[in-house]
Amino acid sequence: MNAYQQLKQRKQSILKNRAQTKSPRLAIRDSGSTTWVVQSHIDWIDAAGDYMCVHANGKTHIMRSTMKALESQLDAGTLQRIHRSTIVNINKIKCMQAHINGEYFLTLDSGQVVKLSRSYKHKLAKLKPKQQVGGGLANPQQITTRNIRG
Repeated sequence: MNAYQQLKQRKQSILKNRAQTKSPRLAIRDSGSTTWVVQSHIDWIDAAGDYMCVHANGKTHIMRSTMKALESQLDAGTLQRIHRSTIVNINKIKCMQAHINGEYFLTLDSGQVVKLSRSYKHKLAKLKPKQQVGGGLANPQQITTRNIRG
């Protein structure tokens, strides 16, 4: 294989990897301007009709998008969907509390409380809160056995 072919293969490999890698920043376009938000700085995202409210660094950024389209742009290792209208940064979860109907309330570092619905309960193992409410259980999986009235 000559040098040209090696260089061409290397370029194709780089382009393929770049296409598969999610951007560490989220582009939020609003009123003709674009704000770049680092994904790891996002606390949580909630849906408000056809708009998404991106809560990061103490500010709320509004963008027009569907939850599904936005979710596909995000790093799934950090930002997880926990409700049909909520995405949360799993590194910002301070504690979780089980609720009587099988749902959970997650408290974020900012003090915001968001709901993990039953249909997204399978993602519970990915959530690693800094503190757990409800008996000081060591494993988030064990919390499912204890309901706390809230």
